[in-house]
Amino acid sequence: MKRLIRGYLNTSLIIMITVALILGIFTGILFGEQSAVLAPLGELLLRLLQFLIIPLVLFTLIVGVNMTRSRHLGRMGSKVFLYYVVTSAVAIIVGLTVGWIFEPGAGLSLETDETVEVPEKPRCHQCPFEHCSEEYYQRFP
Repeated sequence: MKRLIRGYLNTSLIIMITVALILGIFTGILFGEQSAVLAPLGELLLRLLQFLIIPLVLFTLIVGVNMTRSRHLGRMGSKVFLYYVVTSAVAIIVGLTVGWIFEPGAGLSLETDETVEVPEKPRCHQCPFEHCSEEYYQRFP
């Protein structure tokens, strides 16, 4: 058993992720609804990744800008802006095309007697922080 674990830990990251993915699929197939007990572990993993990725991207950008000479910043900034605009346009086109092809919600009928209470319109200072991760929001109240 120790040899198996040691061999697993000495393999590449992509193989480790693939093995974990396959084990997760088998766990879901074998145990079905009972595997929902492991859901908090998945939620924890996603929150930890989110907690790690956001600062990592931010500090990578900061280091990249600091290592660049000041005369090249204008050219680099324009390239980054152009890249942002082009990728955003491609994402919008793909999203609209997929929505046009598959027509989500077509044929959906909501025949019910339920009433829905609409919450009060949020104040202006609440909107920017609405999508913040809970960890960040709890650290900076």
